[in-house]
Amino acid sequence: SVRRIFGGTFASREYSMKRFRFSLNLMARVILLVSVGLLWMFAGFAFLSLQTVQESTARTLQERLLIARLSANRVDDHLKQKINLIQIMIADGTIELSTNPVSTSHALQTLSHYLGDFVNYVALLDNKGTVIWTEPYLSNLVGYDLSSNRFVGEVLNTGRTVVSGYFAPSDLDASAAILVATKKHDGMDNGLVLAAVNLRHPTISQLLGPTGLGQKAYAEI
Repeated sequence: SVRRIFGGTFASREYSMKRFRFSLNLMARVILLVSVGLLWMFAGFAFLSLQTVQESTARTLQERLLIARLSANRVDDHLKQKINLIQIMIADGTIELSTNPVSTSHALQTLSHYLGDFVNYVALLDNKGTVIWTEPYLSNLVGYDLSSNRFVGEVLNTGRTVVSGYFAPSDLDASAAILVATKKHDGMDNGLVLAAVNLRHPTISQLLGPTGLGQKAYAEI
């Protein structure tokens, strides 16, 4: 009877241990399944969040590109208007190369008046690229040789109208420049008119401002 009692006790303990080990295994499996489920859930959320961010970034980029194209077209329109005005004044003889400073100054004053504050200054260059006169008068630019400037050289060599990129002769404020060839009475090129665009003018700055993303945007004419 003692053997029976101890045998029953050992069997009960062994059964309890088996149940305990089974419970641990079951709990481990449940924890594993829950962990895998949570991992998949977080991975799904991360994927959806990434997709949302990418779609939002793509939409923002497309909107910015559209604004940039519209702004660029608008700036181009303003530049074309000023180019047409300069070409008309050259064609009707209002602006022509002259050794008379008074005559040259009056012509550039008239041009500067019509161009308004869209330009910082206007200048007349001879066929060698030397600045004859400016309006307003800039002592550090009059007499300055701009023949080495690639934009000036292009106009003098080809007669084509050019809108420059970065343009800062004689340490003047950086700008872009409109350069238009002047004509003699026989229609031959004999110099050029230079109009330095005021990049801080509202026409330019207000159009280019919305295209910026943070502090990393820039504009190139």
